[in-house]
Amino acid sequence: LRARRIPVETSPSAGTFLCNHVFFHLVEHAWRDEPSLLAGFVHLPYIETHLAAHPGAPHLPLEVLVRGLVEAIGVLDT
Repeated sequence: LRARRIPVETSPSAGTFLCNHVFFHLVEHAWRDEPSLLAGFVHLPYIETHLAAHPGAPHLPLEVLVRGLVEAIGVLDT
């Protein structure tokens, strides 16, 4: 993603309860019901329109988030 000029970093809060809960249930579903399904979790920052409710929070424009997800999924598809 960095090579494509999409900012990316490890999130210190990505391992909290809700993220882990969603990820582990997704992986369990894939393993049990869809063995050929690739499962993963990407922790995203806020989009700019959420800044009023979360001033100072990490954020990126929606277009950059979408581009980053498309790139990440593209790597998995190879």
